[in-house]
Amino acid sequence: MKRVTLFLSDRFTPHMNKKYVVFLFVVFIITWPSFSLAEKTGALNGTVSINGKKAITAVVFLQSKDKALTIEVTKNVIVQKNNEFDPTFLVVTAGSIISFENKDEITHNVRSKSKSNIFDIGQHFPSTSIEVTLKNPGHVKLECEFHPEMTMSIYVSPTQLAAVTDKNGDYEISDIPAGQYRLETWHPDLTEEEIMKNRIVVSFGGRMKTRDLEIKSKTDVKEDSGEEKPDWASFVNEIELGLNQALGRWKNKRMTSAAAKVMLVQAKFYVTSGLQEAITEELGMERAMEHDRIIDVIRKMVHGIDKEGQKESIIKLEIKTLMKGLKEDLKKIQ
Repeated sequence: MKRVTLFLSDRFTPHMNKKYVVFLFVVFIITWPSFSLAEKTGALNGTVSINGKKAITAVVFLQSKDKALTIEVTKNVIVQKNNEFDPTFLVVTAGSIISFENKDEITHNVRSKSKSNIFDIGQHFPSTSIEVTLKNPGHVKLECEFHPEMTMSIYVSPTQLAAVTDKNGDYEISDIPAGQYRLETWHPDLTEEEIMKNRIVVSFGGRMKTRDLEIKSKTDVKEDSGEEKPDWASFVNEIELGLNQALGRWKNKRMTSAAAKVMLVQAKFYVTSGLQEAITEELGMERAMEHDRIIDVIRKMVHGIDKEGQKESIIKLEIKTLMKGLKEDLKKIQ
């Protein structure tokens, strides 16, 4: 603590105007907190390692044991582009708003089955944005229902006193008010039990502290399952059958049902089956996304969104174009 001394004029006498003395006292009272508060902000840095290896994208955060701290709510943007989320990992505070922007030419989806924040935004059409508020702390894994290979993670921190480790496993938290805190580390490789076990209590009073965190975790060794290569031809046949069924529903003026059938075919037989991924690996992402684009065109036609495609012959032509392309690719990936 700094010592503050008031220097009064040597000409001060008991007869001096009392208002001057009161003025000096008021100045002292007003400025005194600035001296003490400057000392009450600390910082913490260190390195996180799990099983002896530097932990990348671990989240280190502090929760006050003395009093509730103000949480700064932010608005963040996550872009869907080239069948990927950008960024693929994000840390926000509880109550923050996430704006999802679809910059692809195909329809996406964003959903979370994580217990802390469960939601499903439904169909996310191209060139649109949808906002979601993440109210509760915890890990949120996001995925696209139509394109299961699209995943990302968000960690919702209960406090803004948080940091993410870099490629070297290093972290730093600054502007920490004086007090006692519980230090906690989250990482996708840690179980809830391991996270609880590695909580520690730290105190701050205006200095930089270094605390390296060495965490032990269970190892999960995944072995090669030795599965045979999928029968891609059967999935292509299911796509053709499903799209023709959707066309039948459209002819019976069941447009919503027809669109739902197209989306199911895309999700189940093109994406989840692994066919889309196989085409991407062998022939490139552009080729795989071209099939996605045509399927989306068919969905819009049977749903009545594409007014120019309200003729059976046009829908049949799109289905024929798609199937021709898939069967050509089939010969190359078998």
